[in-house]
Amino acid sequence: MTEVDFTTQFYRMCLARNLDEFRAAVAMNQLMEQNVMYADVEGNIFYVRTGPGSQNPRGRRALDLLATADRMTLEDATRITLDTYAGDSEHWRAALTAAAKAFAGGARVGVLKEALDLLANWAGHRSVDSPAATLYWVWRAKLKDDNAQPAEIAILQGTALPRDQQETLLRALAAARDEIVKRSGHREVPWGEVHRIRRGDQSWPAATTAVECSSLSRFAPSITATRVGCEGCYSGSRW
Repeated sequence: MTEVDFTTQFYRMCLARNLDEFRAAVAMNQLMEQNVMYADVEGNIFYVRTGPGSQNPRGRRALDLLATADRMTLEDATRITLDTYAGDSEHWRAALTAAAKAFAGGARVGVLKEALDLLANWAGHRSVDSPAATLYWVWRAKLKDDNAQPAEIAILQGTALPRDQQETLLRALAAARDEIVKRSGHREVPWGEVHRIRRGDQSWPAATTAVECSSLSRFAPSITATRVGCEGCYSGSRW
């Protein structure tokens, strides 16, 4: 337990008198994964995703957006908060495209052409009317279920994958396509039909990423979900 000292870190964060002291406290890196924000009367604003394993797609995307301007309006902050881009999706799609080229002419690539084109032409945003966003979400889930999942670091760095790992990407895409057809009866299902925000007996399509946290059964009469900010509001996936 000597390596875990989040109480001391939190105490120092609370007593920090300026940004330098606050950053020094955060640098202890003893908190569990948290979104930490700081602001002071000098006009300094600071954000960091802390904790072990804090380098996640959402955090990297936030840093990229925050780096685009020295000053930020309320509208800018709202836009970043509600950003629907699937972080790192460009790297995963590039790896998939490379895999398709490596197996060009093969039977597997031929039957996956429609799915491959859908992801290749996708801008990466989880808009409510995007079937590509749904396909990408299910594809990544299938990859996580595969014991032979390619190394994420190699994909993020753009390193060429060995042939067996490229085949894994294609195999997972086929499984994702089949899963979507099995659950919906269609090859293309918009993101907003799967991810919903519910209040009472009403629900609305959700473009935010937070709704990925829980699963809702599309076919069960009772729906369970994750509670969100407003009283009586819930969000989740119909799958």
